[in-house]
Amino acid sequence: MQERIIIKDKTIMWSKIKMLKEDKGYSNSKIARLLGIHRQTVAKYLSMNESEYFRWLTSIKRRRGKLDVYMSSVKGLLEGGCHSFVCGNSRSFERKISGHGQSKR
Repeated sequence: MQERIIIKDKTIMWSKIKMLKEDKGYSNSKIARLLGIHRQTVAKYLSMNESEYFRWLTSIKRRRGKLDVYMSSVKGLLEGGCHSFVCGNSRSFERKISGHGQSKR
């Protein structure tokens, strides 16, 4: 049994997938098992040439998370001395963040 290779950097992952396919002739399934990723991810990476890959990489770096709209609110509360999860109680917390971004309700 081969040891799995753990790669966190997407560019290194893309290069490794290309090398395993082109130089070693591994199947997509074997590459996926070796790297611990889904075989559809392998297929996606293999379908992109270098310029397509870097265009895709740039586009994913611009994505925002669902919680990003609350980041300044949470930072403000922490800087203001609120260090408990709900700052006393949930109603108090909702009032505090409702003026700093989008409220959940």
